[in-house]
Amino acid sequence: MSDQTGKEGEALPKGPRLLSPAEKLKTAERIYWSARSLKAAALRQQNPDWSEEEVQAEVRRAFMFSRGLNR
Repeated sequence: MSDQTGKEGEALPKGPRLLSPAEKLKTAERIYWSARSLKAAALRQQNPDWSEEEVQAEVRRAFMFSRGLNR
């Protein structure tokens, strides 16, 4: 097995330095939408009485006004 394959021959993800700018952008976009999905799931669990519209509105608000972890 080479260093570029994992179990069952599947390709391992490239490190950030090996990604093209387009691949980096695509990866960042996937991370962003995954974070929004996780936020929505957490809000649904914390607020089971909320409608889907309320959940999505709170997700938008949270991401619009987010200042990051270091602020």
